[in-house]
Amino acid sequence: MAHVGTIGERKYVFVKCTKTRSFTNRFGYHTTYTHMNFLEDRFGNVFVYKGSTILRVGHYYGMKATIKSHEVYQDVQQTWLGRPKFELHKDENGEVINDFQ
Repeated sequence: MAHVGTIGERKYVFVKCTKTRSFTNRFGYHTTYTHMNFLEDRFGNVFVYKGSTILRVGHYYGMKATIKSHEVYQDVQQTWLGRPKFELHKDENGEVINDFQ
């Protein structure tokens, strides 16, 4: 597949969460969590969002996000997203879940 958009552009994407990975970090007495969410659109383009929000695998999300970078990992072109504003959430059956405020 291909990279999507230009770096720095704010873009709306509708994607399915295909995989997540979570990491813990300790800073003094505080533990923080970072989540990597791997996403795919209907054209097979791969997106990665790394941040504090963990998405549900198999669910669909409509979001407006900033294109952070274009990367290639194991011959797969990835578009990295930042600062997502989630606008739509559907479960694996297509039912709308209104859990974003």
